[in-house]
Amino acid sequence: MHDKTVGEVAAEFGLTVRTLHYWDEIGLLSPSFRSWQDHRLYTADDVARLRSIVIFRAIGMPLRRIAELVDADSSVDVRAYLRAHKALLEEKKSQIDGMLCAIDELLEKEFPVSTEDISAIMGPYYRAEDEAEAQQQWGHTEEWRISQRTKHSMSRDDWAQLRERTEAVEQELAEAFARGIQPGSAQANALAEKHRAVMSAFFPMTLSKHRIIAQSYTADPRIQSHYDSRAVGLAQWLQSIIEANANAQDAPLGWQ
Repeated sequence: MHDKTVGEVAAEFGLTVRTLHYWDEIGLLSPSFRSWQDHRLYTADDVARLRSIVIFRAIGMPLRRIAELVDADSSVDVRAYLRAHKALLEEKKSQIDGMLCAIDELLEKEFPVSTEDISAIMGPYYRAEDEAEAQQQWGHTEEWRISQRTKHSMSRDDWAQLRERTEAVEQELAEAFARGIQPGSAQANALAEKHRAVMSAFFPMTLSKHRIIAQSYTADPRIQSHYDSRAVGLAQWLQSIIEANANAQDAPLGWQ
């Protein structure tokens, strides 16, 4: 077998000449000889080494690790290298599978959902004018930015599910109020937590934030009317159970 030029080796292995030059520069594969014109010449041993490099490269092994393997003596456990690399690939595969599932879910969504569609789906639970007012008051906060990112990522199904959850929780609140469940009781605290979970649909609703927002349930006639349409006095009672639940868990005062 005659010594091969860089072009011949590149063509044989489906590599670029630039790649072979780079491998020469980093010492991964340096040709044994050069012609009198300073052209690289690869011997049979060089080609055999290249064959090993190409095999390890094909399974995604980094060049640094490949260099360790092709330069190692016969005592090195190649299988141990392969098992370690396999474990790494399996971890990456799991991450990629998760990303693919997320993409599939996103592909099933309808983007964007218009304000009119949101209003139609949410009914009494969403009014565009209320959002404009909220933006004026809270638009400078991180919570507002989070809520807007969440809103724009939601599909029609997401909005429909949120309405169902909200409707179910408010109905449960009205029934508990009608039964005379007292603020501070275990059942009332559990209901306050259910309400907080629904409120967390757009940004993390801490106990402190929940308590502050609940103050608007009696301070804002529109919100009070919404709750009292289910049962007169529900807004005041809901504010009370939220306050009692926050106190029971030693929630700090303020927007925290």
